[in-house]
Amino acid sequence: MIRLKEPADYIVIVAHYICDRNYAGLDLLFLTQSSVDNKYPMSATTTTASEINKKEKIISMETAFRLAERRFKASHCPSSEADVLDTSNLHDVRLAPYPCSLPGVYSVSAVPGLLLLPSYLTVEDQVEWITDCYQSYTQPPFLTNLHAHESLPETGLWALLKASQEEQEREQILKRLRKVRWATIGQHYDWSSKLYTSIAHAIPPKLVHFFSALAEELGFKNYRPEAGIVNCYQPKDTLSGHVDNAETSLEHPLFSLSLGASCIFLIGGQSKEDAVTPVLLRGGDVLVMSGEARLSYHGVPRILSPPPISPLLHNEDQRLAMEILGRGRLNLNIRQIH
Repeated sequence: MIRLKEPADYIVIVAHYICDRNYAGLDLLFLTQSSVDNKYPMSATTTTASEINKKEKIISMETAFRLAERRFKASHCPSSEADVLDTSNLHDVRLAPYPCSLPGVYSVSAVPGLLLLPSYLTVEDQVEWITDCYQSYTQPPFLTNLHAHESLPETGLWALLKASQEEQEREQILKRLRKVRWATIGQHYDWSSKLYTSIAHAIPPKLVHFFSALAEELGFKNYRPEAGIVNCYQPKDTLSGHVDNAETSLEHPLFSLSLGASCIFLIGGQSKEDAVTPVLLRGGDVLVMSGEARLSYHGVPRILSPPPISPLLHNEDQRLAMEILGRGRLNLNIRQIH
């Protein structure tokens, strides 16, 4: 008899049962009243293999990507899972130096076209970028998720915060700033239609220069940053598996810059049934999806909560930006549309 104490154990055991029938004829005793994402209730009863046949139809409908998402959401220590690719371990056989003019770039054998640049930004650099995100990239003229639900000042919440003198008012503005989940820069991406619209604002020169220069060093010639998204994660936020395919030209790479807290990043193949590689991304890391990886399913099932970075803050703007971020994570991704 196998004793299962966690819903995640149920998934793993039944998944193995489906694959190779190793558990046929065994009794499984579930010791929990909880369920897998509250969808599959279980009771403290003995379940035979014949009853598993009924449940396996449900589990077999779950893709490899969905099972990976569930596993990392439920894990007590996701960064320590055996299959996590951690760039602090350069002896991992899945990593290989990528031939280019820039040192410290690695390809991933399981995902052709996926490049990792660990610790590309220092902590001090991250603070500067985090401040830019809150001060500029999530403010007018760029659109955020708040525009659909709130009446926002024309000059933006950041300017309102800087002008405020009352402590209670400042706390309310900070609370609103923490509700920002995304901002679109450059060509506006419509989340409902999943298409780019005619709304467009110039991408800040710093972003154009940074990502164009990085693309050049990696061997991607004549790269033009035309659109971007700032994703703002609070500790419990996730990003479901998806493919970025709204661009009319998909041969150009997608660049992703991580800031703040670490996360588990999942990347599979062009089907959710393909094998999934979990990657531990830390603040300061750059990830590039090119070639085959450009159309791979990817997502973020878990934001990790390490001690927050404690850099020397040089001014009030940096202090405010780090206060808004808290234990959260920012992701700035850039792509060429045409």
